[in-house]
Amino acid sequence: MIRKTFLWLSAVLLAAYVASFAFLACRGGYTFVPSGSYRPMTLASPDTFVWQPLHGTFYRFHDASDHDLYRADTLGYLYSPLILVAQRIRPSVTVFDPDGSSHPFPPMSQWHPSFREAVESLDRKTRTGVSGDKTIQPDAN
Repeated sequence: MIRKTFLWLSAVLLAAYVASFAFLACRGGYTFVPSGSYRPMTLASPDTFVWQPLHGTFYRFHDASDHDLYRADTLGYLYSPLILVAQRIRPSVTVFDPDGSSHPFPPMSQWHPSFREAVESLDRKTRTGVSGDKTIQPDAN
Protein backbone atom coordinates (compact mmCIF):
# COMPACT_ATOMS: atom_id res chain seq x y z
CA MET A 1 0.00 0.00 0.00
CA ILE A 2 2.76 2.46 0.93
CA ARG A 3 4.69 1.55 -2.19
CA LYS A 4 1.66 2.21 -4.44
CA THR A 5 1.10 5.57 -2.75
CA PHE A 6 4.77 6.47 -3.17
CA LEU A 7 4.75 5.51 -6.86
CA TRP A 8 1.50 7.39 -7.47
CA LEU A 9 2.78 10.49 -5.66
CA SER A 10 6.09 10.33 -7.58
CA ALA A 11 4.24 10.12 -10.90
CA VAL A 12 2.06 13.11 -9.98
CA LEU A 13 5.08 15.19 -8.92
CA LEU A 14 6.99 14.28 -12.09
CA ALA A 15 3.98 15.18 -14.23
CA ALA A 16 3.63 18.52 -12.41
CA TYR A 17 7.36 19.21 -12.88
CA VAL A 18 7.21 18.51 -16.63
CA ALA A 19 3.91 20.38 -17.08
CA SER A 20 5.17 23.46 -15.25
CA PHE A 21 8.30 23.47 -17.40
CA ALA A 22 6.20 23.03 -20.56
CA PHE A 23 4.21 26.13 -19.55
CA LEU A 24 7.43 28.15 -19.10
CA ALA A 25 9.03 26.69 -22.24
CA CYS A 26 6.11 27.67 -24.48
CA ARG A 27 6.62 31.29 -23.45
CA GLY A 28 10.43 31.32 -23.57
CA GLY A 29 12.83 32.32 -26.32
CA TYR A 30 16.35 33.34 -27.23
CA THR A 31 18.22 35.80 -25.05
CA PHE A 32 21.64 37.38 -25.62
CA VAL A 33 24.33 36.13 -23.20
CA PRO A 34 28.12 35.92 -23.00
CA SER A 35 29.45 32.46 -23.82
CA GLY A 36 32.92 33.40 -22.59
CA SER A 37 34.50 32.79 -25.99
CA TYR A 38 34.31 36.38 -27.24
CA ARG A 39 36.51 38.64 -25.10
CA PRO A 40 37.33 41.84 -26.98
CA MET A 41 38.87 43.55 -23.94
CA THR A 42 39.55 40.51 -21.69
CA LEU A 43 36.00 40.65 -20.29
CA ALA A 44 33.38 38.30 -21.68
CA SER A 45 30.87 40.13 -23.87
CA PRO A 46 27.45 38.96 -25.04
CA ASP A 47 28.00 36.97 -28.20
CA THR A 48 25.46 34.15 -28.26
CA PHE A 49 21.69 33.79 -28.36
CA VAL A 50 20.71 30.97 -26.00
CA TRP A 51 17.18 29.63 -25.58
CA GLN A 52 15.74 30.12 -22.07
CA PRO A 53 12.29 29.40 -20.57
CA LEU A 54 10.12 32.35 -19.55
CA HIS A 55 11.52 32.22 -16.00
CA GLY A 56 14.82 30.64 -15.04
CA THR A 57 18.30 30.97 -16.53
CA PHE A 58 20.71 28.15 -17.32
CA TYR A 59 23.47 28.26 -19.95
CA ARG A 60 27.06 27.14 -20.56
CA PHE A 61 29.88 29.60 -19.99
CA HIS A 62 33.61 29.32 -20.73
CA ASP A 63 35.54 31.26 -18.07
CA ALA A 64 38.87 33.07 -18.40
CA SER A 65 40.64 30.16 -16.65
CA ASP A 66 39.65 27.91 -19.56
CA HIS A 67 36.98 26.01 -17.60
CA ASP A 68 33.49 25.22 -18.84
CA LEU A 69 30.76 25.84 -16.29
CA TYR A 70 27.12 26.88 -16.09
CA ARG A 71 25.57 30.21 -15.22
CA ALA A 72 22.16 29.84 -13.66
CA ASP A 73 19.66 31.04 -11.12
CA THR A 74 17.73 28.86 -8.68
CA LEU A 75 14.87 28.13 -11.06
CA GLY A 76 17.39 27.40 -13.82
CA TYR A 77 19.12 24.79 -11.66
CA LEU A 78 15.75 23.26 -10.76
CA TYR A 79 14.78 22.87 -14.42
CA SER A 80 18.34 22.31 -15.74
CA PRO A 81 17.76 18.78 -17.11
CA LEU A 82 14.75 19.95 -19.12
CA ILE A 83 16.43 23.21 -20.18
CA LEU A 84 19.39 21.23 -21.56
CA VAL A 85 16.99 19.03 -23.55
CA ALA A 86 15.18 22.11 -24.87
CA GLN A 87 18.51 23.73 -25.80
CA ARG A 88 19.37 20.68 -27.90
CA ILE A 89 16.09 21.17 -29.78
CA ARG A 90 16.70 24.94 -30.06
CA PRO A 91 20.49 25.23 -30.45
CA SER A 92 22.42 28.36 -29.49
CA VAL A 93 23.18 30.93 -32.18
CA THR A 94 26.68 32.41 -32.00
CA VAL A 95 26.54 35.97 -33.31
CA PHE A 96 30.15 37.04 -32.75
CA ASP A 97 33.06 34.65 -33.23
CA PRO A 98 36.27 35.03 -31.19
CA ASP A 99 37.93 36.53 -34.29
CA GLY A 100 35.27 39.26 -34.42
CA SER A 101 33.31 38.00 -37.45
CA SER A 102 29.54 38.15 -37.07
CA HIS A 103 26.53 36.02 -38.00
CA PRO A 104 22.80 36.85 -38.30
CA PHE A 105 20.58 37.12 -35.23
CA PRO A 106 17.65 34.72 -34.83
CA PRO A 107 14.31 36.21 -35.93
CA MET A 108 12.84 38.67 -33.40
CA SER A 109 9.72 36.46 -33.13
CA GLN A 110 11.94 33.84 -31.43
CA TRP A 111 13.49 36.23 -28.90
CA HIS A 112 12.79 35.86 -25.19
CA PRO A 113 9.95 38.21 -24.13
CA SER A 114 12.10 40.13 -21.62
CA PHE A 115 14.95 40.55 -24.12
CA ARG A 116 12.55 41.68 -26.85
CA GLU A 117 10.96 44.16 -24.44
CA ALA A 118 14.38 45.56 -23.46
CA VAL A 119 15.39 46.02 -27.11
CA GLU A 120 12.07 47.63 -28.01
CA SER A 121 12.32 49.95 -24.99
CA LEU A 122 15.84 50.98 -25.98
CA ASP A 123 14.65 51.51 -29.54
CA ARG A 124 11.81 53.76 -28.33
CA LYS A 125 14.21 55.75 -26.14
CA THR A 126 16.71 56.29 -28.94
CA ARG A 127 13.95 57.40 -31.29
CA THR A 128 12.13 59.65 -28.84
CA GLY A 129 14.90 60.82 -26.53
CA VAL A 130 15.67 59.72 -23.00
CA SER A 131 12.58 61.35 -21.55
CA GLY A 132 10.37 59.77 -24.21
CA ASP A 133 8.52 63.01 -24.97
CA LYS A 134 10.15 64.30 -28.15
CA THR A 135 12.10 63.18 -31.17
CA ILE A 136 15.86 63.56 -31.06
CA GLN A 137 16.98 66.09 -33.64
CA PRO A 138 20.52 66.14 -35.04
CA ASP A 139 22.60 69.21 -34.28
CA ALA A 140 22.29 71.94 -36.88
CA ASN A 141 26.01 72.74 -36.68
